[in-house]
Amino acid sequence: MKKWKSNKGLKVLLAVVSVISSLTMMASAVAILLIADYGIYEKPKKDVLERVYANYSNIYMTMAMANRQSDEMKEELSRTNFRYGILKAENLERVDLSNPANYVTYNFETMPAKDALSNKNSVIHAGKFEVNEGTEYYWDCRIGGHAGYYNTAAVEESGEIAIPITGYHYNTADGIFYYETEEAFYRVNSVTLPLGRYGEMLTFEYDSGQKAYYNNNITECLLTDYYLTFNIFDNTTASWETWTEIGLDGMFMDRGAISFSEDAQTEDGVFLGKPISTDYYAYIENGSQLIRYERRTEGSRQMKSYWVVYQVQNPLQSTGIQSYNSIFAGDLYEQATAMVYYAYLWRYLLIVILAVSVILWAASTILLLVAAGHKGGYETYEVPVGEAAVSSEEAYERDENETIPTETRKRWADRIRPGFWQKIPLDLETVILFVCIGCMMMLFVENGLWNLPSTEGIIVTVLSYLTGYLLGLIWLTDFVVRVKLKKWWGNSILYKVGSFVFRFLKKWVGKIAGFLRENLSLLWRALLWLGLFCLLEFFGILITGCYPETELLIWLLYRAACVLVIVLGIVQADELRSAAQRMAQGDLQSKVNTEKMFWEFKKHGESLNNISDGLSKAVEQRMQSEHFRTELITNVSHDIKTPLTSIVNYVDLLQKENIENEKVQEYLEVLSRQSARLKKLTEDLVEASKASTGNVQIQKETLELGVFLTQTLGEFQERLTEAGLQVVMHKPEEEISVQADGRHLYRVVDNLLQNICKYGMPDTRVYIDLIKEEKEAVISFKNISRYELNISGEALMERFVRGDASRHTEGSGLGLSIAQSLMELMDGRLELIVDGDLFKVILHFPQ
Repeated sequence: MKKWKSNKGLKVLLAVVSVISSLTMMASAVAILLIADYGIYEKPKKDVLERVYANYSNIYMTMAMANRQSDEMKEELSRTNFRYGILKAENLERVDLSNPANYVTYNFETMPAKDALSNKNSVIHAGKFEVNEGTEYYWDCRIGGHAGYYNTAAVEESGEIAIPITGYHYNTADGIFYYETEEAFYRVNSVTLPLGRYGEMLTFEYDSGQKAYYNNNITECLLTDYYLTFNIFDNTTASWETWTEIGLDGMFMDRGAISFSEDAQTEDGVFLGKPISTDYYAYIENGSQLIRYERRTEGSRQMKSYWVVYQVQNPLQSTGIQSYNSIFAGDLYEQATAMVYYAYLWRYLLIVILAVSVILWAASTILLLVAAGHKGGYETYEVPVGEAAVSSEEAYERDENETIPTETRKRWADRIRPGFWQKIPLDLETVILFVCIGCMMMLFVENGLWNLPSTEGIIVTVLSYLTGYLLGLIWLTDFVVRVKLKKWWGNSILYKVGSFVFRFLKKWVGKIAGFLRENLSLLWRALLWLGLFCLLEFFGILITGCYPETELLIWLLYRAACVLVIVLGIVQADELRSAAQRMAQGDLQSKVNTEKMFWEFKKHGESLNNISDGLSKAVEQRMQSEHFRTELITNVSHDIKTPLTSIVNYVDLLQKENIENEKVQEYLEVLSRQSARLKKLTEDLVEASKASTGNVQIQKETLELGVFLTQTLGEFQERLTEAGLQVVMHKPEEEISVQADGRHLYRVVDNLLQNICKYGMPDTRVYIDLIKEEKEAVISFKNISRYELNISGEALMERFVRGDASRHTEGSGLGLSIAQSLMELMDGRLELIVDGDLFKVILHFPQ
């Protein structure tokens, strides 16, 4: 019994029982309501049949009256149990019902008695019809009142003339449709065009008094005029160029069948050279040819009274009619008799069926919802065995590292698990399912069971209901599963969109609240002054009696005050902006004049002044620290230089002695080499310190850079050759002279060439280019580095930074820094570019 919730077969069975019992419940409930409506539970069968017969007799009377001149309808009604006669009279008090000459038409087998209607026990009944008759009616020209057939004899008898139509025209000048004949044009009385708000077809009737078409569907039309011509639509998306199918007096034709006359004019009743007839006309169809005809007689419309006298044969005769819209055979009376018979037979049994189906439906649906989402299966678990199966107190005292023997067992587990439907967002699923249910309801409304229980109607009704109920049951079951999983709302589109909107609003509300908190002091002052101005404006208007001139003056004064305050605020904000810009450009001595400022502008100006003072102090402290550090380096270097000179000298003296011990000779060589390196580092430190602080004497002279580079490269040619480097120098033929210190410029180039010898890739070329640009002379050094350069050019310019990351080559890391400082002292600029292994140094000299 524990496994029933996850039993798929049982769930399918419960669903089938729920669907069938609900269908039975609804069908029995509807049947009971219909039976009760006809009074079958409290009235005898005779009274119910009389009521049903009366309803169906009205149908037969309408058919007989509408087709009173149709022999086909008379013959069709004669096969039923409906016996009738049609009389033309204002009342039936003096009409002899037994005289056949008084009837327009009849199908009585035995004529009624003369005073049949006055007899209380008579089975004869009568119904009155008011008919509009006149000379303008033309239905008599059609056989049996059916359109589509042209009766020449009837036309000639009624004094009408049939005129063939030779063409169809639309005049874009006045927006009127015309029929063309050989002699004249006739306006089209009824036109159907796609002029609805959503492109639907609408019908317009021509009114000769207004000389325009009457808008029968003013609420659905694109334009809401009662009278209109169709050229009024030329300024809309429904102009005549967009029309495809067009209906003229109920006959629909393609656009190509109609001539659109753009230049045609209607003047004094003339169109395209022919007169426009004002005679009444109608149209009928004779085969494939459309014919228009007009009346030559004149007269007014008249209302005439007709009476249909009828009786129902008793007992009913079997007609043998095979009905296509009912499950019962025979005419309407026979079908009604069969329905009433079965209604009395099933009236109490239906109540029992309804009660049983309600119980089955409720039980199956509840059980199905309880089992919804349950999916079962066996799962494994471990349990202790043997002596290990002890009580919980002993297990608590057992050592944690002790191994417990266990065995694997299986047990049934029934859990709520999501399925296919739970993957679909709830609101999306709801929309899809309920749209499908709506389509089933529309199908039921269009083709369902309404009047007589037809086979087709029953099938459509049952299928529509079953589909709708099954979709609804699926939605309800899915919703219950989501509730059990506690995820019924989390994966819906509305929830996700709402959460996004909530987070978005929360974020921006927080930002707005933060902005208000940060600017609260300025904000409340602005609102206070604004409210004060508004209050003054209000009282000013109130005191002056609301005269327009005074109101205008007060309005101008108020706006002038507002503009003044805004202008003052803009001026002060611009002053603050200018001061902040000057400080950003390095003018730390710049101050903001806050004497004439007010509110937050003054506080902001004071804050900027405080920032300027703070930055000046910080810069001054930085300069002092830099100067102290430079002096420290210089002093320490001088202190190191004196003992270092002694060490170098004594090492030199020892090397001049004849020392036979080879080990001592090696030690002396190491001391000589390292002491020379230390001396060079000390000299570089002193020089870098002097160069960075500007404590170097610069004596500028005119130097020709081409000659200077040639001489310098000559001195380094041997070292470059030993390093396996080939120098390629490009220089213009013209002389390029600059103002520079030759001694310091030599030191700059010397440092660069030493770096090239130390770190250049052997067997590569070194490119040295001398270029004269518009306002400066440029020397560029380019070579390929021996070592991988994972460092930027700016970093290499720092002190003690070397391209040789392993630092196994000689060098202090000060050469480039010294070269940069010396170039700046000579008003030049050193630029370093590293692109992969390409090492490029550019020297800029102003001219």
